Amino acid sequence: MIQIGVRTLLVSLSVTLLGLVSATWADPMLVRVPMGDGTLLATDIHLPKGDGPWPTILLRSTYGRMGAVAKEWLDQRYAVVIQDVRGMGDSKGDAHVFYADGWREGLRDGADTVDWIQAQDWCNGKIGTWGGSALAITEMLLAPTTPDLHPSPSIQKTLRHRRGVTESGKNVGQGRIGRCFGFAS
Repeated sequence: MIQIGVRTLLVSLSVTLLGLVSATWADPMLVRVPMGDGTLLATDIHLPKGDGPWPTILLRSTYGRMGAVAKEWLDQRYAVVIQDVRGMGDSKGDAHVFYADGWREGLRDGADTVDWIQAQDWCNGKIGTWGGSALAITEMLLAPTTPDLHPSPSIQKTLRHRRGVTESGKNVGQGRIGRCFGFAS
């Protein structure tokens, strides 16, 4: 009889906790965002529950749309947009990583995405970017293509030392871009 009571209590507690977690944000929506040339990019939109508009965090990924990272931002009342870059994951187009992310005329996917986000009623006009590695590269390519934004990115450079990689008998560190983050003003 005590086991049933404990089991019932645990189930009740789990349901209550799940209710609290799900009350923080709505289920993500998959949207196909059109780029300037008509190519559709798979984009997950994660919105906090409640009344917007909200500041928005943009992640553009070559690794797939990683919804788990959205929780941290949703808990802080940010909208989160996670997009597969052109030709990767579920996005259409040719898979030439970073080719359509910078300054090529007619191929400015990051800037097209920012324009699309700014037109949404759930965005308050403040857009930040987040990510390391390839996500940071898409951020760096995005920054100069969005003249209407005034990002103030914070870039960390971290060094990794690999065993056996030497130059003149000394260890050589491999630089890697860490996290970038900027908001429109």
